Parts: sequence; C-alpha cells; structure tokens
Amino acid sequence: MKKIHNSNINYPVVIHPFGSVWAVWFKKSRSFLLMEEPAFEILQLVIDGKNSTAIRKTFRSKYSHSETDTKIFVSEIIQYIHQFNSSKTNIQVSKKKEAKDEPEPDEFKFCKNYRFGKTGLTIDYHDEWMQHLIHPSFMHFETAGQLAQKHHIRCYHTKKLLILTHNDKIIEAFDPEAVEYYKGAVSQLIYSIIYKKSFSGWMCTLHASGVYLNNRAFVFSAAAGSGKSTTSAILKASGLGYISDDFIAATPDGNVYPFPATISVKEGSFEVLSKYYPELGEKVLEKASTGKMVRYLPVYNYTAAIKNGIPVTGFIFVEYKPESNFELNTVSKKEAIQLLLKETWVNPTTEFVTAFFEWVEKTNFYRMTYSDNDKMIYKIKNMLMDENQLSSV
Repeated sequence: MKKIHNSNINYPVVIHPFGSVWAVWFKKSRSFLLMEEPAFEILQLVIDGKNSTAIRKTFRSKYSHSETDTKIFVSEIIQYIHQFNSSKTNIQVSKKKEAKDEPEPDEFKFCKNYRFGKTGLTIDYHDEWMQHLIHPSFMHFETAGQLAQKHHIRCYHTKKLLILTHNDKIIEAFDPEAVEYYKGAVSQLIYSIIYKKSFSGWMCTLHASGVYLNNRAFVFSAAAGSGKSTTSAILKASGLGYISDDFIAATPDGNVYPFPATISVKEGSFEVLSKYYPELGEKVLEKASTGKMVRYLPVYNYTAAIKNGIPVTGFIFVEYKPESNFELNTVSKKEAIQLLLKETWVNPTTEFVTAFFEWVEKTNFYRMTYSDNDKMIYKIKNMLMDENQLSSV
C-alpha cells in the first residue's frame, strides 16, 4: 500500500499504513496513534480542513448510521484528534532545560576509567547509588591505564533531578523516579561515543536483545521475564555474534550496533544459562538497581570494525514457555507495529519517525515460542546463514 502524505502546518503528522491500521505520529504531542477505518477517514477530513458538519455529512452518506450515532462518533474522534494534535498532550519526560539551573555537586565520590578499543572515557559518579546504577554494566572495561582518548561523563543527582553531562555539557536530565530513562540516556551516550555518532542522531532505541551472523541480525523483544535476554545469551554461547542484553540503538538506515554491556542474569535464568556459562557459578549474586537479584556476565563484543552497523534481518517477539512445542510464525505488520511501539523509543522528529516507519515496512517480523534450546538454536542459525529460510517460515 502506498504511503500517505497528508500533513500541513495545522496538523503536522507522519502517516504510514500497516495492513488495515494506519500508524500516525503527531509532531505537536510527539505521540503515536494507531487508527483504523472509519476513524482514520475522519482524521483525513480534519487534516483537509473540513468542519464537523461536513464530516458528519460525509460519514452518514458512506456508512448509513443514524444522525445521533454519527454525531456522537464523529465528535469523539475529532476530540481525540485535537487532543493528540496539542502540544499540551506532550508529556515532557526530559528535564534537560530545567537542569541548567541545578547545582553540580562539589564532590564526586567515585571515578572510573573505561576503555573500549582505542576509545577511553571517564565517568564520575556522585555517590554509591549512582555508581551502582551504571558501573556494573561496564565494569569489565574498567582500566587503570592511561586513556588515549578521553571523554568525561558525570552522573549526578540534585534534590530535583538526575543529570548526565559529557565534557561539561548537559546531555539529559530526568525526574528522580525516571531511573530507567536515565540509564537509557547513559547507554545511548556511551553508544554514541564508542561508535562516533551524534547523541541525537539515533533513529530509535529498542528494549530488546540481539545476535548476528554474516552481517545479518535478529532482534528479540518481549515483555520482562519472557526470555529475550536468555535467548540471546544461549545463541551467543552457540557461536553467534552478540549485540546486546536488553538495550539496542538503531541508526536511520535501520542498522544496529553491538553494545558491550554485561549480561544481567536473573535468578530464574541461572540454571539454564549455567550450562552454557559455567563461570556463572563464580559470579556474586547482587541486587541490581531494579531490585532484582542478578549475576553480571561480562561481554566483550565491541569491535571498531563494525563502523556502519548490522542490517536487521528479522525482529522476533519471543517467549520461552516450559514444555511447549517449538513454533515460529510470521507476524503481520499491523500486529508488529502495535507490539513494537510498546518497547521502543523513536527519536521525535519527522525525519526519524518517517525512517522508523520505513524500517518497519521492510523488516520481517516473527513470533517464536519454544522450550527446547537446541531446536531454537538450530532454527535461528539456519535463518541467519541462509536467507531463503526466512521466506519459508
């Protein structure tokens, strides 16, 4: 289906059809809305400048609804559209503007140096809590040696905000309860430094894990506890290239990059993964910032040779279900966009949202349920080694 371009100064939107649903991004609220007929037709008429009377007339002539039902339905949809088209609806998670008025601490209790290949960076941590929030993910890259190239990051909090700076410039800030957003910003900054990208130049970040082979990548997404991290860890142990545990950034071309953070092995995954990683038994069980007990497994997957990223061959919504048969089925684009938006941050500009929609359009989506690790490994490896296997699902 041809992409719809129907945006104007009053209704700046990006629209893309996925099956019987239209994904609509409203620039003013920076919000996504999935719409189906007849609601989408009302949106089109509103954007075209039609008033409610004209819209009701068009609606009644096409759908033969009663005047009362038509008036109620059209009014509700128009009200919904106006809500999404309002900047007041934009929930500003970022508090970067407010951070400039916040004092930087006089003292940072911890300072760590890290080296990723030839790239070095220093992170100053305000206190033990802030260090515990970030350091375990990158502790295996800590170095006592002289840094050839220095990037200076500071992680601190005030009474009002969690603040992240890079070389004395405020990069991001969030309310104290937005800890996951803060961790994501730190990860995005480190991604940007080691791959020499602009912090604001990523198309999207995915709450997902992933593996790759032969310049083709699979990305795994799922609700917490469904097995996405365990799946990618098992595949890593079987010889596949490793992308990430649960945070992946993609550039506008849809390519992804290995992120060298530790694998956070939760208690429920220990028995399964210890068969593939015997060294897990020697790792100390620690309380993560999420409150869960985990063991951290170092990952050395960073390589400067991957300059342009790895194309995503497929996106898999995964679920490990004990005693289940192995199933791998294609997922419609309509369902894919519904699921994907729940676990994805998309850079809120027209350019990046358009690129994101086009990436979803060209990417294969699957749902995989399994309990037999060997069957899962065999299928994923074959699909990455032989592109013809993708179309046979």
